[in-house]
Amino acid sequence: MEIPKHKIWVKKRWTRPPDPWLKCNIGVDWSKGNNRMGASWILRNSDGHVLLHSRRGFSDICSIEEAKIQAHLWVFESMVAHKLTKVLFATCAAEFVNALNRFQAWPSFTWHVVEFQLILNRMKD
Repeated sequence: MEIPKHKIWVKKRWTRPPDPWLKCNIGVDWSKGNNRMGASWILRNSDGHVLLHSRRGFSDICSIEEAKIQAHLWVFESMVAHKLTKVLFATCAAEFVNALNRFQAWPSFTWHVVEFQLILNRMKD
C-alpha cells in the first residue's frame, strides 16, 4: 500500500508557511507519575498571526508513545472539524514524521500511520 506524503515535519524554530497555507504547531507533555498528558496546538497564517489554538488534558495514558498518538489524532481531527485543508503540521514526534514519509521502514507504526492517513485524507479540498 502506498501512503501519500503529507506536509508534516520536525523543526525547532517557527518558520512561515507559504501563502495560502496555514501552519499548525503541536505540543505534547506526558506525566509518567500519574498517567496524564496535556496536548496543545496553535494555528497561524503566513504572516504569523494566530488564527486558532486549543489545549486538552487526557487521563489514563500509559506511555509517551500513546500520549503522542492521542495528541496527534486529536489535532488532526480538530483540523478536519474546522474544515481546514491547507495545513502544514510541525511536531516534536520525529518518529511519526518518519513513519508517514517512509511507511515500509516503520512497520511497528503501521496501524497508527493508517489511522493518521484516514483522518488526513479527509482534509483534501
